[in-house]
Amino acid sequence: MVKIRDDHPIAAGGDVDIDAWLAGIEAAHHFSGEQIAQLRAACLTSRRAELARSESDKRWQDTSCFRTGLEMADILSELSLDAETLVAAILYRAVREERIPLEKIEQDFGAGVASLIDGVLRMASVSAMQSLEDESVLGRAANVQVENLR
Repeated sequence: MVKIRDDHPIAAGGDVDIDAWLAGIEAAHHFSGEQIAQLRAACLTSRRAELARSESDKRWQDTSCFRTGLEMADILSELSLDAETLVAAILYRAVREERIPLEKIEQDFGAGVASLIDGVLRMASVSAMQSLEDESVLGRAANVQVENLR
């Protein structure tokens, strides 16, 4: 496998070093103190959501919503997008995995961040519906199979 970017900075305990990650973001973008504080809050919120997942939740067990959020934020950072977009990227996966309600995001991070996450969720839904239409099971389209079951 080809390595695309450096790993996230790791603290002594083995977790991502949020402060070191934020220092790299701040150096690249010169965000305000308030924007860095919001990015830190998003990181902590995403990490808490990941740690709170139940043992019975098998769907997302192999992936880290926190680290995936940081990966997405890194990509968007390289594209020089704003802090609000990076916050949305950090939190998106936790919302998608239903670990944090979108309403809580709006309350804690504002309508702009919630709107960005909602928009990406809608795009993912369209993509998922298209995939379902394109898939075939035993030579028949999945949507036809679903209709037959109804």
